[in-house]
Amino acid sequence: MYNIILDHGTETIINELSAAGFKAYAVGGAVRDGFLGTAPKDFDIATNAPAEKIADILNEFTVIPTGIKFGTVTAVAEGKNYEITTFRTDGQYTDNRRPENVKFVGSLREDLERRDFTMNAMAYNKSEGMIDFFGGVSDIDNKTIRAVGDPDKRFKEDALRILRAVRFASVLGCKIDGDTKKALFINKDLLKNISAERIFSELKKLLCGNAVTEVLTEYAEIIFTVIPELKPCYKFYQNNPWHCYDVYEHIAVSVGKSEKDEVIRIALLLHDAGKPEKYFERDGIGHFYGHAEISAEIAEKVLKRLKADNKLKSDVINLVSNHDTPISDNRIKLKKLLNRFGKVLTLKLIQVEIADSMAQNPEKTADKIRELNNANSTVRDILKSGECYSLDKLEADGNDLIKVGISGAAIGETLDIILNKVICGDLKNERENLLNYIKKNCCK
Repeated sequence: MYNIILDHGTETIINELSAAGFKAYAVGGAVRDGFLGTAPKDFDIATNAPAEKIADILNEFTVIPTGIKFGTVTAVAEGKNYEITTFRTDGQYTDNRRPENVKFVGSLREDLERRDFTMNAMAYNKSEGMIDFFGGVSDIDNKTIRAVGDPDKRFKEDALRILRAVRFASVLGCKIDGDTKKALFINKDLLKNISAERIFSELKKLLCGNAVTEVLTEYAEIIFTVIPELKPCYKFYQNNPWHCYDVYEHIAVSVGKSEKDEVIRIALLLHDAGKPEKYFERDGIGHFYGHAEISAEIAEKVLKRLKADNKLKSDVINLVSNHDTPISDNRIKLKKLLNRFGKVLTLKLIQVEIADSMAQNPEKTADKIRELNNANSTVRDILKSGECYSLDKLEADGNDLIKVGISGAAIGETLDIILNKVICGDLKNERENLLNYIKKNCCK
């Protein structure tokens, strides 16, 4: 039994359109997520009201004609966007992305049958309840992703649906119906026609799913279509006692073992991409010296192509290039790590290394994982206690040094010296104490 709860804005829009004599329903993600008992992220409404009339009806909303040609407007209220679309069928798709034109129709069923998957082709309002023409409720109950109608046609219309299907499988832990799955692989190369921004948006959501390891493994061919740099890792055996998986399996397992943080998971997806290039054997044992640097170069290339923002790209490359950095539960060394990477990236780096270790041979890594977890706790304690690990936390600054006669490049050099002594516990981080030390040891 379902209990769909719509937010205030959706209810208001449906009620006002209904009061004006039109049909209106919540559709898509709002209904699917409501059925699953999770808070909707998207607020989509389908109606037989012409798009040109919606602004007059919804006078308490700001209505923006975001896609008036396609019958779509966006109503804005209380910081939320509500996409409202007139019932329609889609014309011919020539670019595997969007229809050339649309035909407005009076039937809700015709509107719903153009949608991607059955779980996204349900409609709901309070007066009529759930409307499910294509078995979406049953498919959700059975944790199945199934295309509406002919899956081959659905994917040729909009090839991004291929990656969306895989994303839903990861996020919701669903299996993909046999015919839909077959069509995924047949049409996978159509993803090359999709913009990098749309690909990356879906990929980030996929990587943060509960079933990401299983999906990365089962749908590796789909992943390789958008990130071909990972294909050499597939079935590349490591021949090393520290590893119990091939390179790609190790990547897939490590992603699933990590926190659901997109920067961490993207870094783990790419952290060993350079291993095949660096592989060599010595005494029958596989080695990958220098693979982190090559993996970072690959990560930069991939993220540039996917048009990642500069901050995410910088963080991921930093994590990939340093994912083999030795980390021990030593307070002084951890403060130096914090000084080098900063608070946020240090915590992410530790999480990357924990997940990386958890995807290795468990007979070899138990002690390392324990120490990394202890290091994580120690770093958090350092941060909580406000201990000094960076120049901005020193109780003396450049102006203080100038006052005691230090100038030029010597200012930075002196600050580095006293910071290192504070980190190592050789000098208390108290202004007077620091200045006395400087006057005695650093002034000529």
